Amino acid sequence: MMRWLRFNAVGMMGMAVQLILIAVLVRVFKMHYLPATALAVEVAILHNFLWHVRWTWPDRPLVGLFTLFRFNVAVGVVSMRLLLGPYVSRYRAIRLHHDGESPPSSVLGGR
Repeated sequence: MMRWLRFNAVGMMGMAVQLILIAVLVRVFKMHYLPATALAVEVAILHNFLWHVRWTWPDRPLVGLFTLFRFNVAVGVVSMRLLLGPYVSRYRAIRLHHDGESPPSSVLGGR
C-alpha cells in the first residue's frame, strides 16, 4: 500500500512540475506553448524517474542509463502524443481556417 501511495505522490508532483514549468516558460520567457509543453513533459519525466528510483522503489537494484532511456521512451512517447497531439491538430485546423479553407473542406481536398 505504501508503494502505491508513493507512486501516486510522485505522479502528482510530476504533474505540478509540468504545469508550473509550462506556465513559467509561456508567461515569463514568452515561449510558444508547443515547445514549452514538450520541454515541460521531458522535465516531468526525468523528475518522476528520479523520484521513483530513490523513493518509490529504493529496494530495487541501482539503474543505469539504459533504464532511464527505456522509461523516457515509454512514458515520453505516450505523454507527448496525448498532450501535444490535440494541440497540433487544433493548430492545424485553425491555420487552415485562417488560410481561407475550412477544416472539413481541406480534408476533402476542396477550397
